[in-house]
Amino acid sequence: MRQRHFNRLVLGVLITGLWCALGWMNAVANPNNLTTGQGAKPGQKILFVRDSVSAGYGLRRGTGWVQLMSKQAAQENIPVNLINASISGDTTSGGISRLPNLLQQHQPQILVIELGGNDALRGLSLAMTQQNLSSMVQAGKKS
Repeated sequence: MRQRHFNRLVLGVLITGLWCALGWMNAVANPNNLTTGQGAKPGQKILFVRDSVSAGYGLRRGTGWVQLMSKQAAQENIPVNLINASISGDTTSGGISRLPNLLQQHQPQILVIELGGNDALRGLSLAMTQQNLSSMVQAGKKS
């Protein structure tokens, strides 16, 4: 039963990460999305605090999806600043320890957090992961 729960958790985290990545790529591909609702407005800073998927693990430097999205935005004259603070293998504990300095340094208008998959892979407490993510969201809102 534990293995089944773990597999569902990992699958859920992977699907959520992919969904977020596709959503942001769609926002850059359609500039009208960047000026409506709660999406990014031109000139805004978007800070990504994620793990290996965004860090570009196993890819040549500068070829990850955040860098490609940034290049696409520049080609389409969309003035948005994408800041990739992702680290391969990062956990929510690592993210929460780095976040205050990142928020102070970059002062983003939008914060994208996608951590927790490595917590699950390492067998860390789900309650701790949830608390770390909640604290990160609160810090982002406060900032």
